[in-house]
Amino acid sequence: MKYKNIFRLFALMGAAMIVGIPLQAQETSATAKSPTWYMGIDGGLPFGYSTFGSFGADKTRPGFDAGVFGGYRFSPLLSLEVSARMGKLGMSATDCCILSGYWLGQDGRHYHVPALGLEGWNYGDLKSDVRMQEYALQFNVNLLGLWSKTQNSPWAVEVSPRLGASLTQTDIKTIGDNALHIKGGNRWHLAAGGRLQVSRTIGKHFLAGVYTGMTFLTGRGIDNMPRHIHRSNYVWDSGVRIGYLLGRRTKKAKAAASTEKIHSYYDHRATATDNRHARRAVIIQLRKEESK
Repeated sequence: MKYKNIFRLFALMGAAMIVGIPLQAQETSATAKSPTWYMGIDGGLPFGYSTFGSFGADKTRPGFDAGVFGGYRFSPLLSLEVSARMGKLGMSATDCCILSGYWLGQDGRHYHVPALGLEGWNYGDLKSDVRMQEYALQFNVNLLGLWSKTQNSPWAVEVSPRLGASLTQTDIKTIGDNALHIKGGNRWHLAAGGRLQVSRTIGKHFLAGVYTGMTFLTGRGIDNMPRHIHRSNYVWDSGVRIGYLLGRRTKKAKAAASTEKIHSYYDHRATATDNRHARRAVIIQLRKEESK
């Protein structure tokens, strides 16, 4: 397995934090998103890559998964969340393994030709049915939070490194009759990767978005096949997420928003900008509305 992509991803996140936090400290809009808790559900279509792959020589086998998440938004730039999800996916041999004539013995070992006296199957006749669980910690960096003009946008474009653990259980079956030949046990993997997420806040409490990302796994291949040439072991997952914002704006955020609203309202609606009495009347009216 190659870890360079994981290290590069975390290095990119570190650079975003170093650049973004000072920029955010320089100027924070009065209507900036205040700290809040949130929770939600998500679901998608995972594709696995190992010795076998979801894009097999015979056909594509998309999986499905669903999960729950919960987190805390510290600022328009940063948030942290935990998630739990489960699902399944299918994998089969790719062209290179079939053309090479590889053979899997009942003993779980890889052979270049059928072994005498040992039951086995051609790679091209097999598939892997994978069941997965994942428990992860995810750190989100909202790229729109790097600039004051877009900090308060209802949209968020987040780059999100993830670290967690995955539990897999994989059965190897023949494609033609779906017969079980090798039953896999439970295996834990260290899981690391990242996502790109785009979401939008709807109203005061809801958010909806889409995501795509890759998770790299340590240990034995998720397809439960013996390692030979292919060293990949990862899942590419894309889907949708729906969330609910639990927190309400703090008094400080409300006061800041009210002040900005007063200035904006006065600038656009007051007919005499130098008339202090008109300004006072507008302020009193807006404060009444804010207290309701």
